[in-house]
Amino acid sequence: MPETAGKHGIRDDRPVLVVGMHRSGTSCLAGCLEAAGLHLGEVNTQAPHNQRGNRENLAVMQLHDALLERHDAAWDRPPASPVAWTEADLAALTDATATAAAHTPWGGKDPRSLMLIEGWLSRFSPRFVGTYRHPEAVIASLCTRAKAWGQPMDPDAALDLWAAYNRALCDLRRRHDFPIVRYDIDGGLYVEKVTAIARDLGLPRPEAAGRFFDRALKHQAASRPVPAGVEDIWQELERHAV
Repeated sequence: MPETAGKHGIRDDRPVLVVGMHRSGTSCLAGCLEAAGLHLGEVNTQAPHNQRGNRENLAVMQLHDALLERHDAAWDRPPASPVAWTEADLAALTDATATAAAHTPWGGKDPRSLMLIEGWLSRFSPRFVGTYRHPEAVIASLCTRAKAWGQPMDPDAALDLWAAYNRALCDLRRRHDFPIVRYDIDGGLYVEKVTAIARDLGLPRPEAAGRFFDRALKHQAASRPVPAGVEDIWQELERHAV
């Protein structure tokens, strides 16, 4: 296996987990890091609401869904308390990530992991890279997708989801101090920042990170102020963004 050396020149075989809210650039960030040499294994490369695929491992996503369902939760109904993983769940996670983990460097992406992070920490002690997006853009994207699915979403419910996921992202970052990048910034600046992240992670082709990025795929933008009630979360994200 090729060795990977991070910004301190030390080999680090831990997986890189891309974390963030749905519709907040997790797919784009994972695709950019994959282009830079991060092995994701067998992932979705095309989807109706994501032209380049959500870059998610189906087995991992199904495991996450099953865990959430077992705790009377779902991707759009976050659990009220931390989700307990059994040894069987952890073994299933190992099996689901085996293809990617056969390579170095490797990683994965599923927004649900923010709600299930303790299992990942227990099994892999991963490194993290985070992404976030203006809440109004996320709300618009969620509601557009939900309408297409024939299951309209209330904008207030979408804002509550944004808050829950990004609160979890902020909490995780406080515990583990990792880079986060804002998705809805200028495309050239975004590529510059993601390339720097790829380099710091020790990925073998950091200069290739921008090849995945396509500014034409950003369908929602936001110029309005951050909605009331989530300003503190937004300010923390902005304060710690690379």
